[in-house]
Formats: sequence, C-alpha cells, structure tokens
Amino acid sequence: MPYKWQALIAVCFGTYMATMDISIVNVALPTLRREFAASYAGVEWIVAGYLLVISATLLALGRLARSSGVELKTGEPVYQIEPETLTLLKSFGTSAWDRNLEAYLVRRKTLATRYAKERELNRVPVQINPDKKILLSPGEHSTLIKAVIEEFAPRFVPGGVLIYAGDTGDKWGYFDDVKLAKLGVTVDSHGKMPDVVLYYPERGWLLLVESVTSHGPVDSKRHEELARLFDEATPGLVYVTAFPNRSTMARYLPEIAWETEVWVADAPSHLIHFNGVRFLGPYTKG
Repeated sequence: MPYKWQALIAVCFGTYMATMDISIVNVALPTLRREFAASYAGVEWIVAGYLLVISATLLALGRLARSSGVELKTGEPVYQIEPETLTLLKSFGTSAWDRNLEAYLVRRKTLATRYAKERELNRVPVQINPDKKILLSPGEHSTLIKAVIEEFAPRFVPGGVLIYAGDTGDKWGYFDDVKLAKLGVTVDSHGKMPDVVLYYPERGWLLLVESVTSHGPVDSKRHEELARLFDEATPGLVYVTAFPNRSTMARYLPEIAWETEVWVADAPSHLIHFNGVRFLGPYTKG
C-alpha cells in the first residue's frame, strides 16, 4: 500500500472537519437561547436537525453510489435503514401512519426520554433557604448557579431572598413571581431574565446576576436590556456577573459593563467593582 500515510492523513483530516462541522453550531447556542428566549431542549433541536439532514443525505448518496455501479470491495458494507424503521417510513402519508408511529414509539424509548432520565439522576441540588431545596439540570451552568445562591448570596446579600433561578432544562427553574410583582416587576414568558435574581430587604436592592456560562457577562447591551426589563422595580438595581474562575473572567474583561460587579466562584469572599464611585450598590436611573 504505497500511499498509506497519505491515506491516513486524509482520513484524519476528514474526521476532524466532519467533527468540527457537526459541533461548530454549539458555539452559538447560548446566544440563540438568549435572543429567541428558547429552552435548552429547543436549541438542542438546532443541532439535531442539522445532524438529521446530514444523515439523510448520507443514506441517499450512498444508495445513489451503489445504484451507479460503485462497489466497496471489503465485504461491500453499506449504510441502510433498519427494516422496522423503513417499514414505518413507507407508511408515511397513508391512513396507517398514525397507528404505525404510535406502535413504533411504544416499542422504543426515544432519545429524549433516555436523556431526561439521565438528567434527572444527575440534577444539581441547591439549598435556597434552611427549609427548601431545589434541583437544577446537571452541567457547568447549574454548578455556577448553585455557587451564586449558596456562596455569593450569604456573603454579600445576607438575609436576602431568592426571587428567581434559571435552569438550562427549564427556563423558569425557580420563580417567585408573586414576590417580584410586589417589587413592581411583572415579566412575561418572553422576558430575558437574568440567571439569578436576589432581593436584599435590608438595603432595598434587587441584584440581577448573570452567569457567564449562559448568556455571557453583563456587557453594555445586556445592561440596557436588564434595565428596561426591570424599569418599574421599586428597589435599586445591582448588576453582577458570576464567573467560575479568574481565567474565564480574563477572557471577558473587555466586555464587562461599567457600574457592575464581578464575582468569581473560586474566590468567593471577594468582589470586583467596575466603577470607582460606589461599591456594590444601585445607581440612579438616567
């Protein structure tokens, strides 16, 4: 085999390009979730839809190659649809489709069902007060949300009340909408809520905390969005960006808006203030 190294390089490069092509859309998922107020399951369909199109095209082109006389010499392996699935698809558009689909799904667990069970087993417990605990979907985002509630809040918002905590699996993971309404804010299902909202009764502050793992930091644009969303709030607004560590924070430093605070989970007793006029407090509107 005189060109074995060239063949190996070509295969490695092709595999790299295919993997990058399939996974590159994940980079945009946090932005898509924010801009379209979509759930985690919703944006997953963007990736799934792309993979489905590629898979369907692969099957069609493989079939076309074989029908054109292109044969594989090593046992002639070929991609094909499982017979049971093919039988189901052949009934599409007929009166038997609904009945066949229902029977097919009964016999098989969908990926969504399996993933949901796995997420349930690995959910992140968060103690929101001495008597109540909530469970968030597993992942880096929920781990940082847990740190904000259990580490940041007791240190910098003593006696504070959790109003809202977002969840990657459910946009309204925990939401005391009645309490928020009493503070002058009513948010509909399309409102782009921060990741955590804390009320500080002693100071009369409402802290809006963004986890950098979801929407990015509180930059100028996000600051303006939150200001509009909470414009009717009676407490003063305090904007906070939470980072898992300082190396992650360093990547976002140019984007962080002035008149905001930064908290880093791996140094929980410290707070970084992005303005010299006031430390941890609201600013007058306008």
